[in-house]
Amino acid sequence: LFLNEQPISVPVLKAAVKRMLNNPDLQGKICPIFLGAAYKNKGVQPLLDAIVDYLP
Repeated sequence: LFLNEQPISVPVLKAAVKRMLNNPDLQGKICPIFLGAAYKNKGVQPLLDAIVDYLP
C-alpha cells in the first residue's frame, strides 16, 4: 500500500484503522469489511487476527 507515493507499513496502517474505529465522530460512518473462505482455508487466519485486533 502506498500513500503519496510512499509505502505504508503494516503497524502504521493498523494504528490508523484502530484510531478511525475508535473515533466518536466517525461512529456509524465507517464499517470495516473482512472476508475469508473456510472451505479452502483462504484468508481465515487474517480474518481471525483482524477480529481480535479491531473488534471490542
